Amino acid sequence: MNSKKRITQPINLTTTTTTKSNVDKEPERKTHINDLNDDLLISVFSYLDHKTLSKSSLTCKRWFSTAHDEYLWHSANLSRWGLRIRDSDISFLSKQHPKLKNLNLTNSSLLSDIGLFALSHNCRNLQKIILRLGNNHRVRRLITDRSLFCFAKYCKQLVEFRLGACDLITENGVGILFQNCPNLEIVDLSYCQLPKIPITITKLKKLKTLVMTFNRITVLPDFIGEVTSLEKLILRYNQIKTLPKSIKNLTNLSVLELGNNNLKKLPKEISYLKKLKYLFAYSNQISEIPETISELINLKDLSLPDNQIVELPDCFEKLQTLEVLRLNGNRIQTLPESIIYLRKLLILELGDNLIETLPSKINMLINLKFLKIYNNRLSSLNTNIGDLNQLLVLNISDNYITELGDSFCDLKTLKDFSCYNNRLEYLPENFGNMINIKKLDLHGNRLREIPQSICLLKNLNELWLGFNRLIYLPKDFANLSNLEQLGLNDNMLQYLPQNFSNIQNLKMFHLQNNKISEIDFKEIKKIPKLSSFIFHNNLINEKHNVQNRRVIQNGLFNLIHQAFSNIPGKGGRVSTHHN
Repeated sequence: MNSKKRITQPINLTTTTTTKSNVDKEPERKTHINDLNDDLLISVFSYLDHKTLSKSSLTCKRWFSTAHDEYLWHSANLSRWGLRIRDSDISFLSKQHPKLKNLNLTNSSLLSDIGLFALSHNCRNLQKIILRLGNNHRVRRLITDRSLFCFAKYCKQLVEFRLGACDLITENGVGILFQNCPNLEIVDLSYCQLPKIPITITKLKKLKTLVMTFNRITVLPDFIGEVTSLEKLILRYNQIKTLPKSIKNLTNLSVLELGNNNLKKLPKEISYLKKLKYLFAYSNQISEIPETISELINLKDLSLPDNQIVELPDCFEKLQTLEVLRLNGNRIQTLPESIIYLRKLLILELGDNLIETLPSKINMLINLKFLKIYNNRLSSLNTNIGDLNQLLVLNISDNYITELGDSFCDLKTLKDFSCYNNRLEYLPENFGNMINIKKLDLHGNRLREIPQSICLLKNLNELWLGFNRLIYLPKDFANLSNLEQLGLNDNMLQYLPQNFSNIQNLKMFHLQNNKISEIDFKEIKKIPKLSSFIFHNNLINEKHNVQNRRVIQNGLFNLIHQAFSNIPGKGGRVSTHHN
């Protein structure tokens, strides 16, 4: 079939002939698909997946010829049928389409050296091969170095090679592949239990991406500095202890991922990576950050959580492009004032540290959207925190905070506020000013009442007030009509407010461990979406319970959690904090 320029625009197969006049109309005639020329038919077939395409080829001789056109089999994505693909299928495919260039065989766990030998031998123009296992990395394939030798011998035009969960291959086979396929730009050898990177990687002068996660690499070799074309180096989940000084030669590097290794420090030579945008080194043993990190002028994301960092360098003012700073799970006690100059910062995560105060001018982080500083030693919040007028998520849980302050309620963009397990005794009267809030978690405090203005939070979906000292709720509490989850357990409530059934979207309601003596179950049953209502350990007498049994036994919830039961609370949030 002639290789002409293919038509890629959608084809209308229901065209009709034009009429000669408005008086005499000819009968409409629909165009049959076989009336299309070869190029148009190929264009139609290009919208089919390869399984449907193969079935279509059985229709007639013309469709068989069209369905096997080289244009349609330039690339094949067989990942949807990965678990069904066997060596015989790949052998047949490669014989039928020897000019295949791109092939995705993700999840093809049944393939072995036999199928890959046929593929590499028949499809010598192959440029891209993907043999990953998706999320199922427990399956081990019967693929050995023999497959790598075949690709190295026959497929010298390979540009992208991805092979996962093949612990039978060795660094020797990988080395041969690297030596004979100099055009490789992307290499992914994850979950292969490889102990080291072969020296022949220096032959790959065009290599841009190297992914070797979940291996057993203990040393990042010094010759890695010779692969100067590298843009992405991803080595998560290995056993690397140090980075070589030659890393400074990787001046094109934009992504460096070193999470879950055994690193104890970052070398000062990292400052040479001027194009670096993303630096991930979480879950290591890093104890300090070099001051030279401030020279990474294009850095956007610095993520170093779950390390052993005690002190931060006071040089953040130079990182003017930084948007994400994650330092949770360290041993940081104080934050440098220079952090306030990160004007483009969007996400700041400082949870699980030993921080006692925030920088005095934290309000200068004018673009901050996510602030998480849970499980620290904060006793108060800055009065200017309300100036963060872009803030969407704030988590200050598990601290020692006793009050929020009136200016706090200027956070009108806030959607998610978590302040559980603190020492709050009251909320500001203007709390209802935060009209966009959707999730509010205040459980495990010392609240005796909540302000009437909270009833103005029309967008509130989740409200957790368990483990406080509440005696009553605001009279207009039922105005929170969009509530879906409500936790009032473990308080001292004596009754529910009127018109409680107005909360029509309520799905889960925890009321156990209070002092309520009577519940209007007929009112509760009017809530159509309620599927979980837990109310045991209250003061409802058994007589009242029996009278209402018929009302609810066939309703949306049952009486497993009986009001007069002594069964411990299930489903309520448990407070373990220092109250």
